[in-house]
Amino acid sequence: MKRLYLFAFMALLGLSSYATELPGIAAATFEVGAAENPGGGKKFSSYPLEGLYLYQAPSGHSYSMGSGPGTGIYTIFSESGLVFHNAQKMDITIGLDALVFAANENISVTLYSISETDYAAFYYGNEQQDEVLLPSKDVYETGTIAVTSTGAFQGEFTDLPAGYYFLVCSSTTLQNVVYFNQITFSLSASSTTDPQPGDNPQPQQKIRIHTIGDSTMAEYDESTTDKRGWCMYLGSFFNADFVTVNNRGKSGADTRQFYTNANLWTSVKSQMTAGDYLLIQFAHNDEGTVTYGMDNLEYRAYCEAHNLPLPTDARGTNPQTTYRDFLRTFIDEARALGVNPILVGPICRKYFNGNTIRRNGQHDLGDKFSKIENGVLYENQSLPADDHSMDYVYAMSVVAQEKNVPFINLTAATRDLYLQYGETQCTQLLFCSGDNTHTATLGANLIARQAAQMLKDAGILADYIDIPTSITATPSALSMGETYSGVQRASEVLLTGFGLEPATGTVSISASGDLLVSTDNVHFATTAQASYAGSTLFQRVYIHASYTAAGTRNDSLVITSGQTRIVVPVTASVISLEGGAAVSAYWSIATKPVPDPEIEGPVSAAMTLSYMMAADTKSEFTDGTTDGITMVRFHNADASGAKTSWPAGEIDENATRYIDFAVTAPENMDVRITGINMDLAAHSTSVMCCHINTGFGDDFLDVKTIYERKNFTNLTIEHVALTPTLTIPAGETLHVRILPWHELGEVKSGKYICVRDVRIEGQAFTSGENPGENPGENPGTDPHEGITPVTGNSSTVTQKLLINGQLYLRRADRTYTLTGQQIR
Repeated sequence: MKRLYLFAFMALLGLSSYATELPGIAAATFEVGAAENPGGGKKFSSYPLEGLYLYQAPSGHSYSMGSGPGTGIYTIFSESGLVFHNAQKMDITIGLDALVFAANENISVTLYSISETDYAAFYYGNEQQDEVLLPSKDVYETGTIAVTSTGAFQGEFTDLPAGYYFLVCSSTTLQNVVYFNQITFSLSASSTTDPQPGDNPQPQQKIRIHTIGDSTMAEYDESTTDKRGWCMYLGSFFNADFVTVNNRGKSGADTRQFYTNANLWTSVKSQMTAGDYLLIQFAHNDEGTVTYGMDNLEYRAYCEAHNLPLPTDARGTNPQTTYRDFLRTFIDEARALGVNPILVGPICRKYFNGNTIRRNGQHDLGDKFSKIENGVLYENQSLPADDHSMDYVYAMSVVAQEKNVPFINLTAATRDLYLQYGETQCTQLLFCSGDNTHTATLGANLIARQAAQMLKDAGILADYIDIPTSITATPSALSMGETYSGVQRASEVLLTGFGLEPATGTVSISASGDLLVSTDNVHFATTAQASYAGSTLFQRVYIHASYTAAGTRNDSLVITSGQTRIVVPVTASVISLEGGAAVSAYWSIATKPVPDPEIEGPVSAAMTLSYMMAADTKSEFTDGTTDGITMVRFHNADASGAKTSWPAGEIDENATRYIDFAVTAPENMDVRITGINMDLAAHSTSVMCCHINTGFGDDFLDVKTIYERKNFTNLTIEHVALTPTLTIPAGETLHVRILPWHELGEVKSGKYICVRDVRIEGQAFTSGENPGENPGENPGTDPHEGITPVTGNSSTVTQKLLINGQLYLRRADRTYTLTGQQIR
């Protein structure tokens, strides 16, 4: 069973030297590296937490924040599994013994938090536990605390959010070393209440809103598609000092898939903390593409009983049964964690019928649905308009009333929004091209604005919701994340303003450093301008970043209009790939059966199909310059791999149907992917669509959509060249999946997606090595010299923390243990 550990790293920074004696601690001493450190280490005389482990490193070594002689690290683990909840208080009391420095010396205390996303896995004995990596983030400081040579200091860190922390104590003028004889950590929980804003608010804990649902709310990469989920913009309408949005919407998910997929609901729950909020929006995929309101498992059982082809699409729930059941389950499990659930009606589809939105556009299948009664399948059924038996939004509202949770009818609100714009403007302004379901930037932003207003009207987090009438930039700070030097990265910032005064004006955008900006996504320069009228501004600012040197980059965009000036920080961690070993996996896919991949470097690779089959080859494709190109045609298949028809009405990927290309890193090397390339085409159709997604491991974790194509031109090849910033950790597997769907309103066969020349390439580095160093190269003087290396675990993450009866620290590709004994 997993247990969470509260840990702190304590470092004394800037100490000039170690004393040769430890006065007053004879009975409490145990030695650590005594030959190198005559002073030895010190056992703390008081450890009030059950199962506390205390270690001190030898002198002259720094393992985290400090450097220079005399720096010591104190590491604390508690087996009691302490976890911060809402409105927490952490008191740190450190008694001081035999201080050798001037009276009233100032010691500053800084707390560095570690976010939950920095978990992996560490080990306690033979039992796998949650792992904590060691970056420093989100600094909390008490300032300086006056102490005397005989006294003690007490630091208070209040209102800390959930998390794990480094504790760093420092003094710049200590003449010798401070010996601690007591450390006390205590946590006190108060009632779970929302922090109250004020002129100078200090949030007790930043509230997180977790959003779960389908593709209409999901995150999208601006460089791969014009599709935008409305929850991408929800956070821009909240006070960021108090509230953050964790958007976990997933393309193609219905309630069952979201609940049962380990990468989805289980992952979201691990991120939740008491006092958080959960927005639940489902229905688009619950309606099913072959089930039409039936539960997928019920329909599958019917097909098995009647020797009919099994559905290849695993989506579909019934609004009266399984749909309601899964909504109840999300609510119950969220409440068990102290989280506040909110049901949100799914946004409408753009299904106009004159001056209204059709019934099925509002997620009521009453005009056409299927059902199974007494073992008999009834298709093309209909119900009167006032019968809500097949209405998913009505079913959601019933569950909300039954469970006494808020219900935000975003379905009705988006219907009214679409009607206000009209079909033509909705098509031109609010939705993606050729798409009746997914919104473009303006549509997603307006829906997020409407959802925030509805939450405010309902009194939910109302004090933290701000519907601005001035110019705003979303996001207010932009992170490019990890990127490679010399490789262009694309992103965007959205400028919006409603009710602006004056009613017309000009906005100027300037970029610093290696950034270029554009308002048309064609012409890029260091400056750009945009005009607005009618008191309304809506402008996408496209950003290209081509960093030339490795390291942390801090650039910015400056937006000005009249007296308004907005600065958007743009950060990046730029990585050099010099010195790596080239690796690649190449699938020519020129014949059937598909040949094995050609591999360069120390990786392994494989190709698999799920609910797909390789049909044959055709030589009638063109890329615009060359004709008669040969490609293998792939078709939808059943579980056995036999050809079967494409379902009707698919609007998005089916997570169970894909062509998978897997690359596995060696046990002792990390592989940084520098390119994913392939040729794609459609055969016998012009409405074939696909995503290319990446994910890791058998559970396909950390899913990212890196490419989207809607409606391939028949027989015309698309040369796909992608440069995602991806790292395959040592011993792990990256999956690159092509997920096709056929966007027709009727069942079809004989329609194909075609693939050839798939290449995944990168650079390999010894695990834990900084890119830019040669694989296996000695990085230089080892500051951990004298500490015993531990064999094994050479593929673990840099700075991984392990427990296996003793304390382990990891640097580069080596794992170390401190000499000493565990103290309990």
